[in-house]
Amino acid sequence: MKALLSWAKPIVRPLRNLYYRLYPHLRFLFTHQKHILLYVNNNAMTSHIQRFVQTVMGDPCYRFFLCDPGFPRENDPKNEFQQFILKYSIPLCPHPGRRAFDLIVCADLRTPASFTKKMTPILYVNHGLHIISMDGGQNLYCYGDYAKGEDGKPKFSRMLESNALIMEAMKESDPDMAALMVHTGFKFAAETEAALKRRMETRRLLGVSQDTCLVGFFGSWRENSLFHTLGEGIFDACDLLRNRGYQFLFSIHPNEYTSYDPSIRPMGELVEAQRQRGMLVRSPKEDFLPYLAACDIVISDFSSLAESAILAGRKLIFSRYPDGLVWKHSLTAQARQILPTLEKPEGLASLLESVAKEPIHPFILQARKQLVREDHDDIVKTVTRELLRLPPHHSAPEKEARP
Repeated sequence: MKALLSWAKPIVRPLRNLYYRLYPHLRFLFTHQKHILLYVNNNAMTSHIQRFVQTVMGDPCYRFFLCDPGFPRENDPKNEFQQFILKYSIPLCPHPGRRAFDLIVCADLRTPASFTKKMTPILYVNHGLHIISMDGGQNLYCYGDYAKGEDGKPKFSRMLESNALIMEAMKESDPDMAALMVHTGFKFAAETEAALKRRMETRRLLGVSQDTCLVGFFGSWRENSLFHTLGEGIFDACDLLRNRGYQFLFSIHPNEYTSYDPSIRPMGELVEAQRQRGMLVRSPKEDFLPYLAACDIVISDFSSLAESAILAGRKLIFSRYPDGLVWKHSLTAQARQILPTLEKPEGLASLLESVAKEPIHPFILQARKQLVREDHDDIVKTVTRELLRLPPHHSAPEKEARP
């Protein structure tokens, strides 16, 4: 049997690849539809994929399909992504290799098995503000080896980049990768502004009074992340300060609700338990922006939430983590040199008192300019149409089309 399969592969593979390349063009001639596969490899990618669909779905010729192995089977009204998929009747596609698509959209560096950009254009829409490094801060994870195929070349057709600073740096460090990158500004910049306008209403709904200082802890995952570094003692330290005009909000990475490493105890359940003590917890299923905007002070780690806090103009404190986890030229690396760090839970009271009295640091106001482009949506629409081999402007008027 193995010998038969080995003999058949050289014949079947070219035929399969031809099907992937040719059939979408034939389908468009008869149906005037472009089929777009949305690929979600973990829950942290859902908001980024949803934002992409919301940006481009006005084109009536687009038809979306979702490949998401973790998509919930039971209806959950609190799951914004699930409700979005159900509202627009986007069909699930558990076996994407059995179909031919005009475009594949990914928010992470993982792509669906069997597909390469030579068969189907692949668009990387990113999953936040790029800062993570895997080689001691020298290079960005998202533009390193994981973003390249077996041939050592970029595996994406286009890569959307939020930060103008990164675009310039990549032109020098990796021109081949830079040639595929498109500067868009941060995808949630407009949503951030909207959340800031609703800030007082959000605080009211959370039960936070106008004269209360709301401090938000936004942590990533693994052993160097905020909650692991500060430990369980941070919750006791926060509880002691609640009678001094503070309220606390906790948000942790979705992976911390699963057992991802036998040597690391996930802290999701411990974070959830703080609800019982009267403190606030943001579920991974909920949009982080209203919570972020509601805060007066944000404490974060190497998560992109630190740069989201900069975008929102929040006062920012870092938790302690080893040098080299973030790219040496990132805004986060620069911010760590200027803004305060919470080393231990015992230092929380004095640090909050100091930061609360000071005005927002000028660095935060300046750094924000590198992350905002008012034409973000127009750029994403243009790139999508180019990859789909469509003219820049569709003749049909835009409307809320059926995905």
